[in-house]
Amino acid sequence: MNAQQLENLIKVGKATRKRVASGGPGIYFRVASSGSAFWVYRYTINGVRKEITVGAYGSKHMEFHWEILQMKQLTLENSTRKVKTLQ
Repeated sequence: MNAQQLENLIKVGKATRKRVASGGPGIYFRVASSGSAFWVYRYTINGVRKEITVGAYGSKHMEFHWEILQMKQLTLENSTRKVKTLQ
């Protein structure tokens, strides 16, 4: 999705969640019913679907948010490997 497509989703003003293929696995763009927009990371652990907010759309600190996301992805991958190993 490009910036114009994201802006159009916000303008519609309807709560929605769209997968962002270029963001990597599990990255979504979410618009809340309040009109706020943000990036989220969705993952499944032990069959339970979870979601972490990465950062607000348009945040000046997005690079920092992506770094945090990468750390969380690695942590989750390691946790999942440990759970599978213990089973």
